[in-house]
Amino acid sequence: MWLNNLANKLPNYATKYEISADDTADMEKSALYFAYLLNLRQQNEDYGLKLTAYKDELRDGNTTNGNSSVLPTAPVIENPAAAVAPGIFVRATAIAQRIKKHRLYTDSDGKDLGLVADKQKRDLNSVKPNFTARLTKGGQVEIVWLKQGMDGIEIYADYNNSGHFAFVDFKQRPNSIDKHPLPAANESAIWRYRLIYRYHDEQVGSFSDIVSIAVSGNV
Repeated sequence: MWLNNLANKLPNYATKYEISADDTADMEKSALYFAYLLNLRQQNEDYGLKLTAYKDELRDGNTTNGNSSVLPTAPVIENPAAAVAPGIFVRATAIAQRIKKHRLYTDSDGKDLGLVADKQKRDLNSVKPNFTARLTKGGQVEIVWLKQGMDGIEIYADYNNSGHFAFVDFKQRPNSIDKHPLPAANESAIWRYRLIYRYHDEQVGSFSDIVSIAVSGNV
């Protein structure tokens, strides 16, 4: 969101802060490409989750009311964004620093571009984590989250579909690997997670939406 805001508003300030047309265009292309990659990753993670469940159904014969599932369709992304050079946020941060050091800089401009946090207007009651879960090469679950100026995140999990979420860990830096033991070999399970932010040693805002992911033991 920060990158999108900067890319969308930078043309309005390019002349004042002497930002070149190449830099402005690069930020616009970078925001589009980064959003494209995030969308592509999410669609592939969803596809992987469905494919794992389908594979387990074929292996174990566990169907719903005797009805077999349909083989999931791999995602197809039309009109992919043009690739850009690595270091998107390095370049974006460099532009932000140039603007803040410019002789014509004002806090109002900085707030509009997202370069200055408006702490007085921030409503901690409205913050809500937005995260994804993915599997590492070793089969463990990685929780992918953003800090958003908070002290850290509390992770809660339901490992047995009981409806009860137990506290797992408090993490101060993204991302987080869940070290909970995996199912036994040749067995699978659906693990569910939800997160909440912590700020000044207290929970703030509301719990995230529940995210589920299929895990399995090493074959």
